[in-house]
Amino acid sequence: MMDPLSGTNRGYAFVTYTSRDQADVATRELDNYEIKPGKTLKVNISVPNLRLFVGNIPKSKSREEIFEEFNKLTSK
Repeated sequence: MMDPLSGTNRGYAFVTYTSRDQADVATRELDNYEIKPGKTLKVNISVPNLRLFVGNIPKSKSREEIFEEFNKLTSK
């Protein structure tokens, strides 16, 4: 989620997947993922949705950097 006033990220995101299996894999892969030294992501699945809540995103990360990190792990 981006702050419309500052243009920086708010430190969290919602990610929607097309299947429960994909959401489960992403949760396992991303929960406690060290996004930068000493900073790990917290990921929870939103039931019954296929949407994940991802917290602890470093506020210094741009939208593009966030997408790049997710794509590294979920495009396997």
